[in-house]
Amino acid sequence: MKTIYITVDNNGRITGYGSSRGMDTDIEIQVEEDHELLDNPLIYYYVDGQPRRMSQEELDSFINTPKPPTIEEKLAKTQDELIKTRNKLSQTEETLDGILTVLLPSIVNSS
Repeated sequence: MKTIYITVDNNGRITGYGSSRGMDTDIEIQVEEDHELLDNPLIYYYVDGQPRRMSQEELDSFINTPKPPTIEEKLAKTQDELIKTRNKLSQTEETLDGILTVLLPSIVNSS
């Protein structure tokens, strides 16, 4: 048997482990020397004082959960939106110039 200290999130999922306590909230447990948790702790929950492996359905859901966009992806999206906004502004400006070109002479002549 091997003593390890696991870190558990608010949902009871094991998010890591170490051979010594890293935080006050780490939980001391005993596992076999060849326990799968030692190779892949992220597929385990801590339930009723024991590590419990995720079911296949839970694993599939976990694996297929969309990852949040990276900062680079967010930046690229923001840049795309900025370009679209600039293009719309430019089109609006051209439309206003056209309207003023048509209306301005009649406004000046009517004064």
